Amino acid sequence: MEQILRYRVQNDFSALSRFLEELRGLPGYARLNERQAYRLGLVLEEMISNIIKYGYDDSKVHEIEVVIRWGDMKITVELSDDGHPFDPMRHHCPGSNSAEPLEQRPIGGLGIHLARQMSEEMTYRRENGRNILQIQIGGGVAGD
Repeated sequence: MEQILRYRVQNDFSALSRFLEELRGLPGYARLNERQAYRLGLVLEEMISNIIKYGYDDSKVHEIEVVIRWGDMKITVELSDDGHPFDPMRHHCPGSNSAEPLEQRPIGGLGIHLARQMSEEMTYRRENGRNILQIQIGGGVAGD
């Protein structure tokens, strides 16, 4: 049975922390296996953090819409924001070259790289002045 969570996260890190804490307390979250829970948390934290850090030039309050659908075999996340157009699928991740020692890698991009690695599928579109990012995470729920 599919469950749907709709949430609005303001563009500040305390709101992101509250959202992630609330998410972890939901019964549906408790049914996720360890792999899915880890991937979902990492993807949400990295992608929403990037929106908060880089999406806006002003200090106004903006809302990031989050829709999470989870069922027996996969999780689908949709993030929607009114920030600068940004397609993480086209973003080169300079910090992701694992051949270089950590201290020699350029800063930035590693979070996007990790989120892409944790996802089975990631798609982006710009629609009505909003970035819309859809992410699929597989792996089944506990007990499957």
